[in-house]
Order: sequence, then structure tokens, then C-alpha cells
Amino acid sequence: LESKASLVKVIPKSESPAETIAAYQLLRKWLEDFLGDDWKKHVAVTTEPARGILRPYAQAENLAAFDVPPAVGGRYSVTCPVGTLPLAFAEVDLENLMAGARKANQTAQQPAAGNLPAQTALIQDLLMRKGMNIWVFMPYSTRLRYLPDWFVQLHDESLGKTKDKQGNKVRVGTTAVRAVGTTDQHAQVQLFREGPHDKLLTMIRLEHPDQDLEIPVVKGLESLDYLFGRNFFDLLTAEAKATAHALAKAGQPNYTITLERLDAHNLGWLLQHLMWQTAFLGELWNINAFDQPGVELGKEYTYALMGRKGYEKLAAELKAEGVE
Repeated sequence: LESKASLVKVIPKSESPAETIAAYQLLRKWLEDFLGDDWKKHVAVTTEPARGILRPYAQAENLAAFDVPPAVGGRYSVTCPVGTLPLAFAEVDLENLMAGARKANQTAQQPAAGNLPAQTALIQDLLMRKGMNIWVFMPYSTRLRYLPDWFVQLHDESLGKTKDKQGNKVRVGTTAVRAVGTTDQHAQVQLFREGPHDKLLTMIRLEHPDQDLEIPVVKGLESLDYLFGRNFFDLLTAEAKATAHALAKAGQPNYTITLERLDAHNLGWLLQHLMWQTAFLGELWNINAFDQPGVELGKEYTYALMGRKGYEKLAAELKAEGVE
């Protein structure tokens, strides 16, 4: 990395995971070693306006600072500065991204017959009641290969809960699994098709590519001439359709969301659709889809084990339980 051309963006919402702060401390030292006092021009903090753990630090060091709305959890923060600032640096069209998100908002407020996120949430709910508690998210796009990582956090952290909205004990949630086509056709689809029928698969594919290559004619491979002159996108689309139908023939539930193309508008729509879908599932299961109490305890244990002030009692409790 070139320090003069780098910006370090640190995002502790309120209390931050220890690893986030540790990574920031390392990168700040790197910037300071190479840039001296100019390091401050290469750091941006995104945190809550009042409770953010780095808000006083950013003010004291005169760092650029952006707000995370207090009511917005990290996994839902794609369309606030947590997500939009790096997208802006990547030259993504933010106006079109937000227009796509607003379109998803409009759909989510329609009656059920025209409300796609409510429908996909209901599919998951009905299948869960039949014992299908795994949700595989599988885009057929290299450019979307990291989207399942976010979806896994969005789904699992929002919906795995031990208390309902009234405080009653429950044990609810389904497990999201990451997959990418076509890679996972050769890694996981064997299990999906012939293993336990405990899964719902959601596939994402495109109607039109943003770029494509023609498969050339190669002398000596005439037995494979069905590929000659076709495009790679044709092959990718055929494999997505074939996999979906093969799974259906085996009795494995799946559905496909088709985007016209992968651009800022459609990406904004897809992200917002998935967040609405998660919120609807929270309502169907009568749980709070916007907190993560199970994560917070692990953070506190980490603070205690690392010797953070104020966690001495918890450290002693852990030691008594054989954890030190």
C-alpha cells in the first residue's frame, strides 16, 4: 500500500469489536510512521453521534467524522455513510443506488400480492415449519461473490434469537449458508441435491452482462463444438438455470431473483430487498431483528480476557470457570 494514496476508514458504531480497534491502531502507526502529522488527513471515523466510542477521539484529533444513525445496526448500514463512503470512493453512482433502494421500499409497503420481500420471507417461514432450517444464498456472478458474506451476517445475526418480543424464551432462527455459482456447483450442489432436504436455495442471476467474451473455435475439440461461438455469459446463464431445475427435480426448494443487469440501481434494490425480507421474518417469528445480544456477551468476555479496565470481575468469573 502507498500511504499517501490511502485512506483508513474505521467504523466503530458505539462499542467496537476489539479486532477493529486493534487493526486501526496498527494502521494509524503505519500512517504516522510514513506521513508524520499528516496521518490525520488519511483517517475517517464513522460512528454514532453521541455514544460512539471514537467520537471524542475524532474530535480531539480533528479527524473527518461521519454519523451512523443510532437506531441502525451495522448489518443494516449499507445505505448510510458506513457503506456509501467507500462506495463513493469506488465511483459507484450513489444517486442510482439510493433510487434502487427507494424502489425496494415502495415494493415492501405494498399488499402481500405485490410485496416481494414479504413473499420471500413467507416462503422461508413456511419451509422452516416443515423442518427446512438452512438458507443457501447463491449469486451467479463473480462481481457478487462477496454478497453472501454480508447476507450470512444480516440473516443469522438478525434472526437467531432466544427471546421473543414479549421476553418469552424461544429458540428460533435458520442458518444462512454462503455459495457462489458456478464454483459451488462443484463443491456443494451434490449435498444440496442428494443430501438432506433441509434447505431453501436463493439464486441471483443477471439478464444482461456488463462485459462478455466469446468462446473461440479450437481445432481438435470438434466434439465440444456446442460451445463454439457462444459467449461465457450464455454458459453461466445455462448453468444457473440447469442447477435450479436439477434441484427442483430432486424436490429441493429454490427460487431465482433475476436482475436486468448489475448496476448501482439494481444493487441498491437487491440490498434493500434483502434487508426488508429480514425485517419481515422478524415479524413473522415475533422477534427483534435489529439487536444481537448473543454477540455482545462474547465481546465482553474478550474485553475481560484482554485485561480491559472495568471488566476485572468478569475476568475473575471466567478464570473460575477455567477460561483464562
